[in-house]
Amino acid sequence: MENNLQEEFRLARSQRVANEAAMFVENNVVLAQPQPPVYAEQLDRFVSVEEGRRLQQISAELWKEAEAEKNKLFALMQQVQLKLSKKSKGEYKPVDLKTCNWGEVMYEVHATNQSWKGLPGSMSKGRKCLERLGQDSGAFQAWLGILPAGDYGASICGVFKLAVGAAGRYVEVEESIFDALAELPEIMEDARNYILIYQDYPNQSLERKTFDLYLAILKSLNHIVQFFADSAAKKFFEPIAKQKNYKSGLTKSLEDVRKHTSRIKVAAQQCLAARSANIDKNVIELLEKVDTLPEEIGERLAQKLYRLLQSSTLFNNKGHVTELTDEAAPNSTIVGTTKHLLEPATYNTAVAENLLELLHYDPVFASRSLKTCLEIGDKLDDRGKARASAMVDSDKLRIWLAGDEFSSSLLVNGRCDIEATEGQSPLSFVDAQLVKVFERNGQALVISYFSSLHRDIEISSQGTPTARMMAYLIGGLLTQMVAREFEVDVSFLTKSDRKKVENLDLDTLCIAFREFTMQLPARTVLVCVLDEIVLYETSYLAAEIDAIMRRLTRLVTKHTQVLFKLLVTSRGRSLDFQKYFRDKDILDLPADVELNDSAMWKVQNIGEG
Repeated sequence: MENNLQEEFRLARSQRVANEAAMFVENNVVLAQPQPPVYAEQLDRFVSVEEGRRLQQISAELWKEAEAEKNKLFALMQQVQLKLSKKSKGEYKPVDLKTCNWGEVMYEVHATNQSWKGLPGSMSKGRKCLERLGQDSGAFQAWLGILPAGDYGASICGVFKLAVGAAGRYVEVEESIFDALAELPEIMEDARNYILIYQDYPNQSLERKTFDLYLAILKSLNHIVQFFADSAAKKFFEPIAKQKNYKSGLTKSLEDVRKHTSRIKVAAQQCLAARSANIDKNVIELLEKVDTLPEEIGERLAQKLYRLLQSSTLFNNKGHVTELTDEAAPNSTIVGTTKHLLEPATYNTAVAENLLELLHYDPVFASRSLKTCLEIGDKLDDRGKARASAMVDSDKLRIWLAGDEFSSSLLVNGRCDIEATEGQSPLSFVDAQLVKVFERNGQALVISYFSSLHRDIEISSQGTPTARMMAYLIGGLLTQMVAREFEVDVSFLTKSDRKKVENLDLDTLCIAFREFTMQLPARTVLVCVLDEIVLYETSYLAAEIDAIMRRLTRLVTKHTQVLFKLLVTSRGRSLDFQKYFRDKDILDLPADVELNDSAMWKVQNIGEG
């Protein structure tokens, strides 16, 4: 009977327990007592079945608080489906809202994207939103997987599938609606560590914050579906700017999602640190006391064995069960620890140097590029000198230079008459001077790339030019991290990833760049100067440079510990990737500038005095 109670408790769990250390003890350790203890993930410890049930009830009641918002969303989606059915005269196939999953959403994204190929105008903007949705949804999908069983995840997936599917059947597509849908998965991308921690250790504190985040996302989606449901058929995809109330509410709801995500990231790290201290504390203390009740002895024994297994240095990562090799004790099964998440990898210069070799990074070429651009100043004509001076005199550049308390970005459009201009860009000279100033100051890490010196925009055996640019930036960052003896952890790269790095796979390089920036000590200033990358916008590389700029500007808006300062310059005018910069972060130089006698002195003395 007692064992049946334990089995009933296991079946009542809302999710499979990912912590295999706990499952090993629960399933394989036989205790001499009538009712074996069970593992409670809310407390990360072993408890009696009665206590486990109480915790399950608390969790169930918590998630019931979302029922009203969830049911409201399902009702609105049903209204929209009825409208779609009438609009299509019966051709529309309703979505099974209660069982929808993220795989179905991605299928709908792909199908709609394919149907829009070659369509002009607003459809191209809609496609970009769909591409964002398809590219940055891995973390969001994983997050949906940690929600309780039932229709919690389906309530979210249903909105995405319904909206994307509806878009494929209309000529007019409202970009703002889909921009909001694309932003939700992007917000979750920076919370990957929280998701990994919660998968293994969903304690009560993190569960509460996960619920709050879920509720915030539901409210955002309700705003979107409400807009669809309230509009007449001809206004179904009317620009959201004309619906001020909807836009204001949607904007606020997305900001709430960002705030909840930011809080939960901090809370997850705190929970992990607290758990680490608990693992290491009193592992070998006496388990029994004279006045200890028999059932308490069983719980404590299971708990101490669980902690002892976790604390073993022989164990595999993340609590996964593994077999010992022949060099260790054969036929023994052990359980892992999450210690790798708590302590930085042992500093190893050779590891970083090996990665630099894979990247084909040449520090000599980096110095030569900077020297070449510094020499441009001697070759500038009067118009070039005037334009360089105009950039240096601008208030926006001064603000970007002075801001040392927060991340910032600046896009400079030189607005030169390209056809009438010969030689190098005057803005390249300003960039080189800025790099020299930052390097001389020694406080910041500085990486730069002058695209005008890399005009070989044909595909080579070493990746595309845009991939080579990312490899160049990573190489510069790693070189400076090693020089300052910062920890360099490459454990996030699998064997397959390393091969992709060697082949300069762009997606892998972008992920690696983000990971390395996140390893920098808190309050480190990282300056990234990119010159003339607009060259790639006018070639087959347009999609790749767009993806890079989207990710780099996201580091500016999402970084909380590292101060990431991004400067992008073009002698002419950037095209599509300008959309990733706020208006206040864009500097358009005057079409006509006047030369003054002190122009070159100002440029050459940036940062002095």
